[in-house]
Amino acid sequence: MKYLVLSDIHGVYKYAMEIDNIVKRENPSEIILLGDIYYHGLNQNLNQESMKVYYLLDKYKDIIKSTIGNCDRDTDILMSNFEFQNCLNITIHGKKFFFNHGHLFDYDDVNCDYYIFGHLHTGFIKKYGNKYIINTGSLSLPRNGTEHSYLIIDEDKIQLKDINGSVISEINM
Repeated sequence: MKYLVLSDIHGVYKYAMEIDNIVKRENPSEIILLGDIYYHGLNQNLNQESMKVYYLLDKYKDIIKSTIGNCDRDTDILMSNFEFQNCLNITIHGKKFFFNHGHLFDYDDVNCDYYIFGHLHTGFIKKYGNKYIINTGSLSLPRNGTEHSYLIIDEDKIQLKDINGSVISEINM
């Protein structure tokens, strides 16, 4: 299986539109969203742009799994046609993956091989003790001079890629 992991879209349709191109290029079996999907912040109202993001994602509802971000609201969960969870524990090729937004769980407290999160808007792959700490960055609103980015997990490697599909960083599994 091939996984596309995205985080922190924040309702920015200009960059969410790139999901179609990414899906065509990468052909993932599953899409994992790590929260903060529709809103820029907790005080933002649902607007036309975030509704366009909703409709774009809805066509992938059968292959989406999602975690809850700190800017996601109950209405996001209720209106979306895919399930939201606090975290996802998935075994991929015999390795334990822990997916979450990054605001509820600390990587020191989770028993896994790969701790994957968003929230920081800064993509990276780092070895930390016996596990890897991986941030997808943000598809829409990257910080600290990093690229608009996403993560690909396939049979033998994990790749952090920019929005055009160029590899920023990768590790073999």
